Parts: sequence; C-alpha cells; structure tokens
Amino acid sequence: MTATVLTPTKTAPIKTTWHLKDRRVQVVGSHSGQYDWWYLKIQWSDKLGLTYYKAFSGDVHDSTVYAEAKKVAEYIMQKGFIRPDATTPYGDSDETMHGSNPVEVPIWNKTFYPCKRFLESTAD
Repeated sequence: MTATVLTPTKTAPIKTTWHLKDRRVQVVGSHSGQYDWWYLKIQWSDKLGLTYYKAFSGDVHDSTVYAEAKKVAEYIMQKGFIRPDATTPYGDSDETMHGSNPVEVPIWNKTFYPCKRFLESTAD
C-alpha cells in the first residue's frame, strides 16, 4: 500500500515552515453507520488547530483506511515539520463536480480557537 502524500505546488512560493517540536499528528475518527472517516489533526496551540486537507474514508470493516491515515501521520511526524501555507491541486472524481477538475486547496485547514474535543473521535 502506498501512502497518499501530495507535495506543495510550485505556483506559489512556500512562505513558512513550522517545526512540530513536541506536537503530534493525531488520527481522529468520525463514524456513522457502516462508514468511517479518519482525519489528521494537530493541536498547535489553544488558539489554533490544523486539519489535513484529505480525509481517509471507507467501510467500517476496512482496516486499510485507518492504516493509510496512520502511515501519512507517521510520515509527517518523521519529517518533523509542516508548511501551513502550502497548497496542492485536488480534484473530486464525483460526476456532479464535472469530473476530476483539480483546484488549489490548502494542505492544512486552520481552525481558530478549536473546541476541547478537537482531537476526539466521534460516532453517531
């Protein structure tokens, strides 16, 4: 299995590099019925939380979905830094989105003043 890690595009220069230091990339789940979503999140500070742009999703019984998310989290931890201003082309293969038309999206989405449950998995 290959981890899905996209590199920043060359259209915009990278402005900032943030070193993780003692911060951890957490794999946080959201479960509904027979479907799982796994998100990579970092609690940067009390005032800032970061979420990786790509959710890892699939059937609740498919352990490879969590394994892929975990592999990407470990890769980021091994690098020891993130580039919070970087973007990447990302397309949606859904037919309603006109095929796979990539658009520039931020690799890390910022959540200002994240709630106390920012790093907790949820289920309904």
